[in-house]
Amino acid sequence: MEKITCKFKESSYKERLAFKNWRNLYNLFPESEWTVLITPYDGSDVYDVLVQNRSYKRIIIEIKVRGELATQKGIEEGFFYESKKHKSLTDLKDLDPDNNTIMYINFTTKGTYVWNINKIELKSIKREMNKATMNSNDKVNKSVYLLDVADAKFYSYVYDDLQYWNDTVNVDKAVRLSKTCRGGYVNMLLPWEV
Repeated sequence: MEKITCKFKESSYKERLAFKNWRNLYNLFPESEWTVLITPYDGSDVYDVLVQNRSYKRIIIEIKVRGELATQKGIEEGFFYESKKHKSLTDLKDLDPDNNTIMYINFTTKGTYVWNINKIELKSIKREMNKATMNSNDKVNKSVYLLDVADAKFYSYVYDDLQYWNDTVNVDKAVRLSKTCRGGYVNMLLPWEV
């Protein structure tokens, strides 16, 4: 279980870092107009980021960082968006449906895809997938949506692990997290080991 927990924390940390870098690069959600709440990488919140403007319009954001294989499959077949996650986000959105929007962001090796979930028609399919995101041993049939890149807004920003290691503000946290997870669980060399 610890192996999965470490992978989850590292993945969550990278998602939040990618969001911060993307937001800064494109000057999205400026602080003069928006309040941005990025949930802790080791938390259990339903969403990854919540942004709200002065009119109380909120965007509930779910984030994924995708590797090369997942990027290629996503572009060809559609990116996975789990029905269970959608239900949790929708329950939150429905507390104030006129002011809440769900946004799903995929940072990939080819660029960044952003879907406004409120504006697209979702069709559920069943797929054999990992029981838990970070567990590749146990497979189950899951209900998922396939999101077409044609329905997404595309940004040329590409997240890669060098940004993780070059995150000067949080580099100590990144190194501590990686060391905690090392024990053969994280497929990453520290910069001084290359």
